[in-house]
Amino acid sequence: MVPDFERISAGFFVKNKKVLIAQRDEKKDMPLKWEFPGGKLQEEEQYDEALVREFNEEFEIKIEVIKEIGGAEVNHNNKVLIVMFFLIDGDPDQIKLKHHKEYKFASLNELQNVDLCEADKSFVDKYESEIKEYID
Repeated sequence: MVPDFERISAGFFVKNKKVLIAQRDEKKDMPLKWEFPGGKLQEEEQYDEALVREFNEEFEIKIEVIKEIGGAEVNHNNKVLIVMFFLIDGDPDQIKLKHHKEYKFASLNELQNVDLCEADKSFVDKYESEIKEYID
């Protein structure tokens, strides 16, 4: 049997050498874990299109997708999550929380010490040298 999979797009939003992370709501899957915001792709959607849509839905912010940084694949609830991470830009002063408990801009050290979702942790571990180009 071929496992189900979900394609997910995640944003790497840098401000002052720190990156945006958001804490999941306690009522959602993976409650209270921190993540790079983004979401599942819809039927015919591309990764960059999904990211623009998700940031608008979750934070009421317009973003620009700059470039792909990397990806991660993890198993979660009998599904394979295929997560692609993109460097994005926008105005962080416009962020409004719609679906998350809280958000903050984190350093690399903070990323390594918060309770990140598994795919996000895998990304940070695998792409640490690339991440260091953008954050301290």
